[in-house]
Formats: sequence, C-alpha cells, structure tokens
Amino acid sequence: MFSDDLNEIFELEANARAKRNDLINRIRKKLDGFRSKFRIINEIKIGLFEDDKGKFIKLSFFTGRGFSINNQFMEELTEIMETGSYNQIFVDTDKLEIDFFYK
Repeated sequence: MFSDDLNEIFELEANARAKRNDLINRIRKKLDGFRSKFRIINEIKIGLFEDDKGKFIKLSFFTGRGFSINNQFMEELTEIMETGSYNQIFVDTDKLEIDFFYK
C-alpha cells in the first residue's frame, strides 16, 4: 500500500536527518578544542556533501581578519577529521574552506 511505503520513506528520512545531525555535532565537539587552540577562528561551519567526485565534509573557517595556514594547523585538522585527503580553498582573506574526502 502507498501509505505503508510513505510511512517507511518518512521514517528513513527522519533517521537519516538524526544521523546527519549526530555526525555534525560529533565533528563540532572535536573541533571545539582545535578552535580554542587556534584563537583566530571566530566561526566554523560544517556541511556534508556528495557529488560525482565522492563524499566529503566541508569546513568553512571565518576569522574576521586574514590568516595563514601552517603545517601544525593542517596536521591537527586532518587527524581530527580522520583523513589525509583534502582540498583547501581560500575564498577570501578572512574565510577558508577545506573539503575532506571520504570513500
């Protein structure tokens, strides 16, 4: 019946949203210590995406002023994000976006 299928679809979508929110909260919690260590970061936005290249997590860092990335910053961040596969994009002098790729 359509109603059974519809109920199953909405239940799956609700479970997926809950799992997505849980993952974002776990990432945010791991990044809290990182953010306090690198005090130049005012805000971090987290996005989960999938495209033809694969699945990735986009972190957007906002500083309110320019900043540069050193090796320690990226080493600690890749350890937190549990992957060494990433792409950095400087969007502006006060915004950095990094995509972390997963299989």
